[in-house]
Amino acid sequence: MDPRPYTPETLAERWGCTPNHVRALIKRGELCAFRIGPRLLRIPVDAVKQFEEKNTTQAAVSRPASLPPDEPIILTLTPGALALSKSR
Repeated sequence: MDPRPYTPETLAERWGCTPNHVRALIKRGELCAFRIGPRLLRIPVDAVKQFEEKNTTQAAVSRPASLPPDEPIILTLTPGALALSKSR
């Protein structure tokens, strides 16, 4: 048996956002959903998994060989890139 689909309210609770944000994602076509009757929205579990996988990033940073092993690395997020620098 398939797991029950989410409502905008239950998905908002899972994601820590508002139900209106979930509805906006559906309206923009970023999250798949279906209607039951004219008003009730439901979001399939598979659509939630797909959205979460697509919108979750994992950062992997390796230590440059030029830095000593005991020196901390400072990560600076810039609009277009991730920059590494030595601590001051």
